[in-house]
Amino acid sequence: EEIEQLGICQNLLFELEDCRNELYKHIKEDTPAMKNIPYIINKPSWLRDPRWFQNLQNQKNE
Repeated sequence: EEIEQLGICQNLLFELEDCRNELYKHIKEDTPAMKNIPYIINKPSWLRDPRWFQNLQNQKNE
């Protein structure tokens, strides 16, 4: 039974890899998930300046 399950898993793995390869032939680099992430210039203030977030936390604690 264990060997049978292993065979099923291996077949499934091969089928999934074939599916992935076929999809790549059609979509290539055209999907947003496949593209590089650009540099973000409009970061929120708490990311640009961590002190801003600390000050906000201090004000809440007072």
